[in-house]
Amino acid sequence: MSQRDALADDVLRDLRGGMDDIALMDKYQLSYVELRNLYLELFNSGRLLQSQPDPNPTQKQEARRPRPPILERSSTRREIDRYRLYFDIPVYELDRPEVVGAVCDVTENGIGVIGVEAELNEVKTLVVEGDTFCDVAPFEIQVRCCWIEKRAESDEVRAGFEITDMSEYDRRQLDKLIELAVA
Repeated sequence: MSQRDALADDVLRDLRGGMDDIALMDKYQLSYVELRNLYLELFNSGRLLQSQPDPNPTQKQEARRPRPPILERSSTRREIDRYRLYFDIPVYELDRPEVVGAVCDVTENGIGVIGVEAELNEVKTLVVEGDTFCDVAPFEIQVRCCWIEKRAESDEVRAGFEITDMSEYDRRQLDKLIELAVA
């Protein structure tokens, strides 16, 4: 058994035991991208099935839903559910298209991004490139930075943005991502 297979077995066991992504990244010293790629390997090999229950139910003890193919429902202290993406959806600032990041998670009112720097309360226009596989067209959203995290060991930047403005068309594209998670 290779080290990668052993790591996958350990991560799968901890995931099924209820460990969340942050705890897995800390325990196994993985970046967000490394963990996401490991999840993809597990999905593609059939070891992590889409129908497995969400290991992180909300505090309301609502019925467990099967894990969707694209997004994972995250348990948070927030009143709005957050959905994590398991594949890359590129995102960049409208004024800086050369700096491309990736969408980490989405809510009806916000977006988590990796690879796009911001200052707290800074307002930006982000372009989400969409994905033809998911039938999501590119869209723009105006956002305000609510939090930012820089990992010293990898120079990785993660930021959470509140959506402050978007067109009806852009709302439909965002809703398509969210609908994939609740279908």
